Amino acid sequence: MAGIPVEFDETVVNQFSCKRCDRTFKSKRDQTLHRQEVHNHNKTTYECKLCAKNFCNSGNLDRHMKVHNDVRPFVCNICSKAFAQAVNLQRHYAVHSGERPYQCTFCNKSFTQQSNMKRHKMTHTGEKPFRCQRCGRYFSQLVNLKKHKLGHLNAKPYQCNYCEKGFTQLSNFKRHLQSHIKEGVDVDVPGAIQQATALARERLEAEQKPSFFECMICRAIFETFGDYEKHEGKCHVDHERSQIEVNQMSHMHTDDYLPMKFSVPDLDTHEIIIETTH
Repeated sequence: MAGIPVEFDETVVNQFSCKRCDRTFKSKRDQTLHRQEVHNHNKTTYECKLCAKNFCNSGNLDRHMKVHNDVRPFVCNICSKAFAQAVNLQRHYAVHSGERPYQCTFCNKSFTQQSNMKRHKMTHTGEKPFRCQRCGRYFSQLVNLKKHKLGHLNAKPYQCNYCEKGFTQLSNFKRHLQSHIKEGVDVDVPGAIQQATALARERLEAEQKPSFFECMICRAIFETFGDYEKHEGKCHVDHERSQIEVNQMSHMHTDDYLPMKFSVPDLDTHEIIIETTH
């Protein structure tokens, strides 16, 4: 019987639902495992209020904040490019060595950093795990979701003390400071960036709602990107999806859920392929 498409009534097959994210399960055990893995609030995480990255301890968060404060003590002795963290400098050296150890399994393109390879693979899969809670729009990268959410807030958290002009992004604020320097204004660039970043952190903490991340394969919801990545590696490590399959799932709406066809080769929850019919 393996591999033969079988039609099921979703309400019968998945009768156990999660009250937090409305995901359904075939058994009570699957429901319990999901709740423990996805919605466990006993874990303490430290979130950056500027970019929503999460860290397991306050020390890692403090080191990360150097990125936003523009503190870059680690300098490349080849090209003089500076970095906020030593690990980023080590990754940078791969640019000079020509080494590209991370290869895309779809097109064999290689990369110096694993993070760049992962972002590239999303161009093949169409995967967009970052979802805006305000309008439901999906994004492939967290930085794009962050910029999008500022549009909802109509917020310009980076304020210039020299002319009171506001900016939505730190990079634009930095370029703006250069315009004052060209005008002959004595600008304390590091001080202005540090002050604007601190004020932006307070504004975003007060105004911006937290993000959540949705698995495009099984629709599980995660409160941090770290939990989402762990889930992908644990549950879908062998699940290579075609462009068509992913695009179908990324455009699913509430009205698409019924009727449904479930192709169930081995009744493994994470091997179910969902096709919508209209």
